[in-house]
Amino acid sequence: MRVHIKQWLVAVTAIGMVLAAVVPALDAQNQTLPHTQPGAGISDRQLEAFAAAYVEIQQIQAEHQGEVHGVQDHNTLFTLQEKAQTKMRAAVENEGLTVQEYNSIQAVIGTNEELRQKAVDLIEAEQKRR
Repeated sequence: MRVHIKQWLVAVTAIGMVLAAVVPALDAQNQTLPHTQPGAGISDRQLEAFAAAYVEIQQIQAEHQGEVHGVQDHNTLFTLQEKAQTKMRAAVENEGLTVQEYNSIQAVIGTNEELRQKAVDLIEAEQKRR
């Protein structure tokens, strides 16, 4: 039973992080993009910053999964989740983007195949550099 609860908590934590990124992204998309062509207004520099932040966030999420593995205490899990979210926010801001900009770029990438491919190429290049 404890294993199932732990797996559930890890899943809820992961879903919470995804929702924390997706819900604001959808909101930002609805507020800032309806009058523009998808991908319009996203500079190469912003896309490069997005790719670098994305790779860093993936690393933080992988670390977080390792940290929460075996943790039974709800308070500790909550603290670890807050720590991971703070690191993710810092990763975005260290690349010169706001969280809203990052989420908006992520939303546009989800709807623009050309921009998505460019982002994938940049992400792969960033992963090779690390």
